[in-house]
Amino acid sequence: MADRNDHADLERAASTTIRPPRVAAAAVAMECTLRDLLDVGGSTLVLGDVRYVLLAESVTADGKIDVHEMDAVGRLAGAWYARTSDRFSLERPP
Repeated sequence: MADRNDHADLERAASTTIRPPRVAAAAVAMECTLRDLLDVGGSTLVLGDVRYVLLAESVTADGKIDVHEMDAVGRLAGAWYARTSDRFSLERPP
């Protein structure tokens, strides 16, 4: 049974391979274990090993993530974040 996080009011669900719960409504969830912590300037870079990936069918097509179905948010720096609303395709060199 899912419960709620008191601070962020997000519903939690049990993880598959790790003890901490995941966000129940997340379309993509990565369960990771800690590999290393590196001090970089005044921040800490966290490196982890992905142990399990949960993908909702609503964001996949042909067994892959459908980027058109994702409403992703990325962390920039400090309190700044970015949305993936301005997408473009660029062929990678061979």
